[in-house]
Amino acid sequence: MSEEKRSFSRVQARLTAYVRKVDSLETPPIFSSAPALEACSREVLSRGGKLPEPLVNFLCEMDKKLDQILSFLSQDQIRNDFPMSIEIFELSGAGIKFRTSAPLVVGDKVELVLVLNQFPLRLAGTKGRIVGVEEDTGMLRLEFMNISEADLENIIQYVFQRQREMIRNAKRS
Repeated sequence: MSEEKRSFSRVQARLTAYVRKVDSLETPPIFSSAPALEACSREVLSRGGKLPEPLVNFLCEMDKKLDQILSFLSQDQIRNDFPMSIEIFELSGAGIKFRTSAPLVVGDKVELVLVLNQFPLRLAGTKGRIVGVEEDTGMLRLEFMNISEADLENIIQYVFQRQREMIRNAKRS
């Protein structure tokens, strides 16, 4: 067995991702996780003291509700563009370990959208190549390729958050 070299921490997870096969890892992605617009800022809205506080509160609540509606709409579009779904059991900044009933095999190239959080919706998109299958579990391993800095950062933040949760839970028991 060869020694595995890792530059990213990995955690166990139960996440969903949506996948589509691609012919080449160089083709432009369908999914783009554009940076989120700045959330409602009470300071910006009340600058100059011209808006009453109840109106500022109303506008910020309306902003949150619109974000939720847009999240639901974008999830439907993602499901249309990415017909296969997978269940992720392990995640790192380098790749995932997952299970699926979709017809994927070692060597396949895919574009995927990971759902890191439902509320508020946090997604990460990348391309990758299936590099192996575990004989005992049937799980596939995928290596991320052509991942943007923003998407990699979202994944790493998720991994660190899960590690902190595991440490807190271990201290309590």
